[in-house]
Amino acid sequence: MSFLYPAVLWFLALLLIPIFIHLFNLRRYQKVLFSNVDFLSSIKSSTKAKLTIKQWLALISRLLALGFLILTFAVPFIKGDLSIDLSARQVIFLDNSYSNSNISRDGLSAFDNSSETVLKYLEQFNIEDKFYFATNDALSRTSQSTDQVKDQLSEVSLSADRRDLNTFVDSYGDQVGVNYYLFSDFQRNQFDLDGIGVDTTKSYYLFPARYELSRNVFVDSVYLDSPVLNDAVENKLNVRLQNTGEEAVKDLPVFFNVNKAQVSSNTVDIEAGSYSDLVFDVSSLTDSINNCELTFEDFPVTFDNVFYFSVLKTRRIKVLEIANASGHQYIEDVFDSELFDYSKASISNLNYTLLDNADFLILNGLNNYEDNFKSVVEGFLRDGGSLLILPSTQANNSTFLGSITNGNVNYAAADSESSQALAPPQRNNPFFSGVFEGRSAQIGEVSSSYLYDWRHGEAILKFRSGLPFLSAFRSGAGAVYLVNSDLSNTHSGFAESSLFLPIMYKLAFSSLDSQRPTLYHRRDEQAISWKGDALEQDRVYRLRNGEIELIAPQRKLNGEVLFDMSDLDIAPGFWSICEESGTCFGTIAINSAQAESVIDQYTADELQDVANENSNVFLLENDDIQLAQSGGINDLCNKYFWKYTLLLALLFFFVEVLILRFL
Repeated sequence: MSFLYPAVLWFLALLLIPIFIHLFNLRRYQKVLFSNVDFLSSIKSSTKAKLTIKQWLALISRLLALGFLILTFAVPFIKGDLSIDLSARQVIFLDNSYSNSNISRDGLSAFDNSSETVLKYLEQFNIEDKFYFATNDALSRTSQSTDQVKDQLSEVSLSADRRDLNTFVDSYGDQVGVNYYLFSDFQRNQFDLDGIGVDTTKSYYLFPARYELSRNVFVDSVYLDSPVLNDAVENKLNVRLQNTGEEAVKDLPVFFNVNKAQVSSNTVDIEAGSYSDLVFDVSSLTDSINNCELTFEDFPVTFDNVFYFSVLKTRRIKVLEIANASGHQYIEDVFDSELFDYSKASISNLNYTLLDNADFLILNGLNNYEDNFKSVVEGFLRDGGSLLILPSTQANNSTFLGSITNGNVNYAAADSESSQALAPPQRNNPFFSGVFEGRSAQIGEVSSSYLYDWRHGEAILKFRSGLPFLSAFRSGAGAVYLVNSDLSNTHSGFAESSLFLPIMYKLAFSSLDSQRPTLYHRRDEQAISWKGDALEQDRVYRLRNGEIELIAPQRKLNGEVLFDMSDLDIAPGFWSICEESGTCFGTIAINSAQAESVIDQYTADELQDVANENSNVFLLENDDIQLAQSGGINDLCNKYFWKYTLLLALLFFFVEVLILRFL
């Protein structure tokens, strides 16, 4: 046992004072004679003996109380095993990610708590000692003095960036003999502490900022029922909110804003560690670009109380049908609508440039496929187009179909005797989501002959025998849909069934899925893509938010620009995609990393276990730094007992009071 202030132990000599007072405070009794006192003699002897015991017990309690109080001021401790090599590289990491806005146990935010701890820690060093100082959004490559680190510390604020432990350590290379001082809230998804002490040439000193209460509500995800946003199509916005806190949230108001105007609101209850879903109607959103926000008030973590996403009004889908001159009119009747920009071309005099602008290509009853035409179709699929094939009954095109669907397609001659009934559609198939809208999926008795047999792809409709009737295949960046019959009345009743129109609509709308910009992005995404008709190959595009303009590394291919976001300091919000001239033609919505919203930190016991299992990992608390200011840097891991001696002093003072009052 050692003492931080051993000179205070000289005050133990003061304990002699109450002893002397007790020993020399002997009352001198003066004899006074009066009659009839014999009967009091026995009572007097008994009271005097009891009083002596009471005085001795009170004296012992007083001495113990005063003794432990003096030991408290002397600060007893057991020497720890910490030995910091001041000749090694000293690296300080201050976690300034958004999760540190949560309130710590001393009433400050976790970030303010860690910042103050860094200042206290720097007081342990000499002014000439050098450090490397790093945060989530800044990494110093040169060493700095303690005063320089303090100056830099005053300029640090919360950041949307986050740096995991391995990335931080790797950023300093394979340096031998490095001391890492980590001041953080130690979120599980940011700090993977498994194997932290494997490299014994590095030492880790953990300074945790502990939350007073773990609570946070954030938007987990949003999505539309339909990819089509149009007045003619009903559409819903689905929102999932998650509560990672330790308490349930009741009647939380959630506001839905579009282009800075509130259009709807709702309330939600979320149990602790669970989620709840909300639904908003978005059918009335008719602007070409709808910048949307979901807002709510949740404390103390507020950085994710606003969720940004952008919804574009669906343009008319460009449908191109290529058929023989004698083709039927079923396809034209379906797509002759204000939702579509429909055109039809004959295979005999086809202009291949028509495919460049098409979203949805339909090959209807073609007897043969020339090599040049095959190459154009394959290029269309590589660029992300959608293709529907209605085969001809007059030719065997199994080779082409197998090539375009990346599988084996076997030919079977069409025959009215081979006609089979179609099985009812499977409502749990994601393809039919939103098609039936609560109505029965029964389509009546629909029969069709079949032309081919294949066993690959994703079946959308089947015959009752199990043979595929309509299947989907991936090809390049696009999709291929193959029907196992033509649309003539002779071979199939599918074109006149109640299911024909919604399936054709669904296939056409699906062609936009690979072309529509994503509703939202996260801050930690390495790359963000945007597709648009106005993109030009030789232009450099900028991201603009108000007065802020950023130029990200980018590359363009087939009407798509891919922005490299890995080294870009971009804040959450709406960012317009603009040309140098100032013309803007698109918007991307950026939100903070979802992992940052998951408020789940390592417990004190878990961090202590990591320190116990690794000789080069040390766990330090705020009190350790305060007490070590007089003992030096290597006293940070000492085990202090002043709290216990203070409690014992108060206990014996209380015992003395009880003795004097009741004994």
